[in-house]
Amino acid sequence: MQRTTLVALFTATAAVLLGAGFGNSPVYNGLATRAAAKADRHAHITAPDKSDVVPGKPTTRFAFKLTRNTGEIAVYRTNTAAVKALAQAEVLAKAFGQSLKGLAAVYGNVIIGFDKRPTLSERVETRGWLRTH
Repeated sequence: MQRTTLVALFTATAAVLLGAGFGNSPVYNGLATRAAAKADRHAHITAPDKSDVVPGKPTTRFAFKLTRNTGEIAVYRTNTAAVKALAQAEVLAKAFGQSLKGLAAVYGNVIIGFDKRPTLSERVETRGWLRTH
């Protein structure tokens, strides 16, 4: 794909996500969110794999393991930064013939990504960790 096409795709994806109402979201605190996740007796929280390519510049990252799924949480300074990071990750995934659709989502300034398609209860559990302070 040409650079201009990637930029256009990225810009269009970010605009769609922002236009869908994601721009007026709460700002979650990374340390408080990690502490809430660590307090969940069903989850095992670890440091993320340092070899993972992470789009943007998250302020906090951590990996999690649930009973039947694993994933990662990345906290950014703003909702816009999280949306842009997910759009960049989607472009990269598409370059390898993959998609993050159904695996990763932005909640405020946080991206929650799963390794396998999450169940509703897994989504609810991980969203329950998000803290504003």
